[in-house]
Amino acid sequence: MDNFTKAITISFCILAGAVIAFMFFRLLTDKVYFWVELATGVTLLLAIAISYLFKPSNYVVTSYSFIINRPLGEIEIPLNNIESAEKVEDKDMRFSLRLFGVGGLFGFYGIFSNKKFGRMRWYASRRNRFVLIKTTGNKKIVITPDDISLAEMIMKNKAA
Repeated sequence: MDNFTKAITISFCILAGAVIAFMFFRLLTDKVYFWVELATGVTLLLAIAISYLFKPSNYVVTSYSFIINRPLGEIEIPLNNIESAEKVEDKDMRFSLRLFGVGGLFGFYGIFSNKKFGRMRWYASRRNRFVLIKTTGNKKIVITPDDISLAEMIMKNKAA
C-alpha cells in the first residue's frame, strides 16, 4: 500500500474504534439506543472485515495464468484469455470514478470507470504504478504491482 492508502486505512480504523468505544461506554449508563448503537458497531466492524477480505495481497504470474491473491481467495486469469498488459500513466487514471467497491480502505478495488478506458475492475493497493490488463470479451483489469515490469512478464509468459 502507498502512504495515502495506509493513512486512510489507519484513520478509518482509529475512527471506527473510537466510535465503538464511545458507544460501549454509553451503553453502560444509557441503554435507550442499544439496538441502534449495536447495529452501528457491527456495521463498522463488518466494513473493516469485508474490506480486508477483498483487498489484493499480491500478484503471481505462472506459466499458465495470472493470479491475484486476496485473503478471501484468489482470482485466476488464464494467460490465453489475456490480450494485452501494459503500463498506464498515472494521469490517465486520475479522474476514475468508483461505481461499486472500496476507495482507500486497504486499497482500491471493485468497479471503476473513466473517460479514457471506460469500465474497469480494479485490484489496486496504491494510486500509482497502474497496469491495465485487457482480456477476451473486452474486460479490463487494473492492478498496481510494486514492480511495473509485471506487465512485460505477463506478455512474455503468454507468448511462451
